[in-house]
Amino acid sequence: MAFPSPSLAPPALNAWQLSYGGLVFGGIVHGSPYSLQSLTIDMPDVATGDVQRALDHGEFIGLDTLPGADLTIVQTVISDGVSLDHAAQQLGGVFAPGGVTEQPLWLQTPAGTFARMCRARKHNCPIDINRVMAGVTVATTLLHSTDPRWYAAPSLSQTVGLPTSIGGGLPVPPAVPWALGGGSVGGLVNVVNSGLFEMRPVLVITGPCINPVVANLSILGAPWVGVTQTLNAGDTLVIDLDWQSVVYTTAGSSIGASRRNALTYGSTWWNLPPGSSTIEFTSADTSPVTGTLTVNSASAYLSL
Repeated sequence: MAFPSPSLAPPALNAWQLSYGGLVFGGIVHGSPYSLQSLTIDMPDVATGDVQRALDHGEFIGLDTLPGADLTIVQTVISDGVSLDHAAQQLGGVFAPGGVTEQPLWLQTPAGTFARMCRARKHNCPIDINRVMAGVTVATTLLHSTDPRWYAAPSLSQTVGLPTSIGGGLPVPPAVPWALGGGSVGGLVNVVNSGLFEMRPVLVITGPCINPVVANLSILGAPWVGVTQTLNAGDTLVIDLDWQSVVYTTAGSSIGASRRNALTYGSTWWNLPPGSSTIEFTSADTSPVTGTLTVNSASAYLSL
């Protein structure tokens, strides 16, 4: 997922401290081996699809989107009680290449705790006259996030079930394709994005249920995503609306398999705009079932 898992508890930090890979640094705490000088947290440059008109003034308008973002952390480093070299080595140790796995960078501001998923791209902690003679050095770290958002921490997790079933063939208001011909009247859950930018939640459906569908009733047209899949008790279906992936895992197994090819025709990769969204969970079951939907989300911001 693009945001920290709700199962991760944010670390306890002081104002303007950061944490990455289990190490706390930055901040303005007296006696700390690390002291923050600067941190770039601005929105990245927009990637535009505008095209210059041939032999004419102006451009044809294209789609503006946001790419990933670089973050640069500049901080002073002194002895951590062992030595300056030890403090510098500890800092460098957490900024090893991350392969294809991003991990959360936590930041504490006066407004709260925020996070974004990152990988380290460059780290510089020079040996110079200040380090040799004064026992202090300035470390500069570059991290890259494939997601331009900052997320409020901790992330949120809300669960709803399929509480009611219908036995007839009449549509259930609101009349939507998956409610025809019987089925379950899904539970409703309000999910709040307190940020100022849309975000894409992760939907975790746990069986038993048949052909589950999840809709955002607060967006014009009530977009929905559904999967033609029968889930037995304990089976899970994870729909990541950011990665646009669908992974099915049978009960008792830790190995999932893609079910993206089982998406119901008309499915949409919807998001959570700022504010409150009413999420509806339905299925094709014609008798009471105990399947559940868990919506994992976090409030999203472009700049802090």
